[in-house]
Amino acid sequence: MKNRIYDCVTFFNEAFQINLRFNILYKYVDKFVVCESRFDHKGKPKLLNFKIEQFNKFKDKIIYLVLEDKFPDIS
Repeated sequence: MKNRIYDCVTFFNEAFQINLRFNILYKYVDKFVVCESRFDHKGKPKLLNFKIEQFNKFKDKIIYLVLEDKFPDIS
């Protein structure tokens, strides 16, 4: 059984950095896991910024997860 390597990252609006990451790590990882929330760190709704169409070259290795719910307020 082969070990699998996953590169996991949260995404806000860092297209340049994630493109660099994909290019450097592509041959070393099995999947890139990109997570993005519909809410900012204050819990306010935000638009999704990750556009998988901009990364067609890497599409075969991208798993894009969208967090649909806010985290509960624990204060």
